[in-house]
Amino acid sequence: MISDENIERIFASDFESLDKIAEQMITEANLAGGHDNITLILTKVTEEYPAVRNIVKKEVVKRQ
Repeated sequence: MISDENIERIFASDFESLDKIAEQMITEANLAGGHDNITLILTKVTEEYPAVRNIVKKEVVKRQ
């Protein structure tokens, strides 16, 4: 398993693509001697998506 600090370091590195980041993360996981299979999922956000606000309807119940 890769530590959170190593994951942060890899993402902060100057890799030009997710493929390179994935390769580095898998290499580090192998070097760390993982006890199981290595699974890695990376995604890239390509455009901004506005956050939806007020999606939960709040109701005030008056008690008597």
